[in-house]
Amino acid sequence: MRAARAGRFVVVAGTVLACIALGAGAADAVTFTVINNDGAGEGFNDNTPAVPVGGNTGTTVGQQRLIAFQYAADLWGARIKSNVAIRVVASFDALTCNAFGAVLGQAGPARVNRDFTGAVESSTWYAAALANTLANTDLESGQPEISASFNSNLGQVGCLTGTFFYYGLDGNDGINLDFVTVLTHELGHGLGFLSFIDCTSGQLFGGLPDAYTNFLEDHSTHDLFPDMTNAERAAACIDGTQSTSDLHWTGPIAIAEGADLTSGRHSSGHILMYAPNPLEQGSSVSHWAKVVTPNALMEPSFTAALHNFELDIALLEDTGYPNLIRCGDANKDGSRTATDALIALNTAVGLATCIETLCDANSSGTTTSTDSLIILNLSVGLDVVASCGLA
Repeated sequence: MRAARAGRFVVVAGTVLACIALGAGAADAVTFTVINNDGAGEGFNDNTPAVPVGGNTGTTVGQQRLIAFQYAADLWGARIKSNVAIRVVASFDALTCNAFGAVLGQAGPARVNRDFTGAVESSTWYAAALANTLANTDLESGQPEISASFNSNLGQVGCLTGTFFYYGLDGNDGINLDFVTVLTHELGHGLGFLSFIDCTSGQLFGGLPDAYTNFLEDHSTHDLFPDMTNAERAAACIDGTQSTSDLHWTGPIAIAEGADLTSGRHSSGHILMYAPNPLEQGSSVSHWAKVVTPNALMEPSFTAALHNFELDIALLEDTGYPNLIRCGDANKDGSRTATDALIALNTAVGLATCIETLCDANSSGTTTSTDSLIILNLSVGLDVVASCGLA
């Protein structure tokens, strides 16, 4: 069934199809396939000459956009175990913007599934990528799992004039906006970091809950979304402000991961979700609250380059993703050992390659000997913090 919602990432202040396989270089990591839905000369096919930047070797704007997409997909792909490829249909389009703010991108599951073999809960909707992973098969062969679009007008007059996407892979976006961060955020929505409910009416999608909505609570009433009436859900969607929220995430894996949050964590352990009044279509409910600190990838607004999604992937695990690969597990074998520390050390000196969401254990943006030591300490059971990817 086609999904009805798309998450958005915003910032304030006749088609030719081409497929590119994006993978993390290991059999047990998921492979992403991007379906380029732009026409000749536009978007991902833009032939405008470009100078290689920040590790991105593309020599046209379109090439750089596709290389950045591959990199962002690899960041996720390295952490998700699945035998079923994830297909993303993507394009550049004219999205909402003005001189002071812009929707940078929007994405969501291209379809949803329920009551398939392997589903964790019956009568519950699952984002297509998660459904395929749980079913261990492609439930709708040949159909995309994620649909995404990005703002083609960014930087033009009247659309955050003069502020453009930065296509480097290193997060050094300066006065511009890191495209890898935007891509990674939108892929998170496509993987299932969003609710399918209609917050205006409070109605559940197709009359049934979804794997994300099952963990949403209105803390002012202590009711979970599946147990509420339509009116109660609609009220819960706006039970907050720009700085606080009574809409909470109750999933135990994300709660455990968020134990070190300095803001955005309720005394109950629950994590605050974005629920401003008035409702913000495409943003409300499907993001962490803006006050979550340290910043999380799946907050509603771009603040800085961020390739780290430890908290976000914990939420996806709450929704049902099995056996996610942990930060520091460089060889993706399910455990963190001295072998993983050696891979990180070899990466630090240029003798190996390891994606940052596996080996950059201190979130510096670069894999160094410090990361190798963190992983080694984890392997012998020491209580150290590992959080991978630029933060």
